[in-house]
Amino acid sequence: MLQSIYQKYIGKDSKEKNVIEINKEIFEKFIEGFEIDISSKDEDDNIYKIVQLSKFLWGLENPDFKQSADKASPNMVFYGAPGTGKIYTVKKNIEYLCEGNSSRYEYVQFHPSFTYEDFIDGIKPNGIDDKGGVKLEWVNGIFKEFCIRAKKDPDNNYYFIVDEINRANLSAVFGETLSLLESSYRHKVSKNSDDNAEAIGENLISTQYSALLDSLLAKDEEKYKHLAYEIREDDKGIKRSKFGVPDNVFFIGMMNDVDKSIDAFDLAIRRRFKWIHKGYDEKVLINHCKHNDKDFSNIEEYMLNVPRR
Repeated sequence: MLQSIYQKYIGKDSKEKNVIEINKEIFEKFIEGFEIDISSKDEDDNIYKIVQLSKFLWGLENPDFKQSADKASPNMVFYGAPGTGKIYTVKKNIEYLCEGNSSRYEYVQFHPSFTYEDFIDGIKPNGIDDKGGVKLEWVNGIFKEFCIRAKKDPDNNYYFIVDEINRANLSAVFGETLSLLESSYRHKVSKNSDDNAEAIGENLISTQYSALLDSLLAKDEEKYKHLAYEIREDDKGIKRSKFGVPDNVFFIGMMNDVDKSIDAFDLAIRRRFKWIHKGYDEKVLINHCKHNDKDFSNIEEYMLNVPRR
């Protein structure tokens, strides 16, 4: 039934009706097809379910929905002009994919002051000590914490979302961990991994601050082990902290292509991402202009004549 409703009201079979009219008909079709009684004591819950089904169908119309979870290309950047719905599209699609489980996705906005310590790990100020000096403390960055969380749940996909990805110094933020984003260099934690059994658990590296964390682990492993992505013994039996990016993590960036800071992406960074252009929705623009401003009644003719990139 969902497929037939999608094809009739949202897919190629839909014609001149505006979005409001289409939503009204979809709502009525769900009530009829699924025999939903919106006058019952569960009225609010039933209406919520209908709205969620409707939102799901609209999400299917967007090809980006299908592109958001591609194991072969786990890293992608959505780019386009401001106001084209990049953030909205990604967030809504990820909410669908995660079935409302917010622990499976993380959202962060990059800026010029964003550092490796914010992203991976390092030493940062954390209050004042007893002598009045600045108290320094080892902290994990937001991406490392996210990877630790994803590693503990190998049966599910996790999504790390970065808005304004081009505004930070990306080479400095990623550091030596950049290569770990590649699908062939991921830490194999998924049970359905395509790689052979020997590859499971490999692709782990030492980060630039690993030696500091190793010294903390040597003093009190029980206290500091939660800060390590994984702990391995070297040839001498000494425990070392290692970092990897699990193969169930998808890295999704967003940026405005009119921003001059697009130069932040050098070739090494560009080749590790799939680039997806997010243009405006012509159907929404036409409906909005036709029903809100008579001066734009010829909007379709205008759109046919404007230069296309």
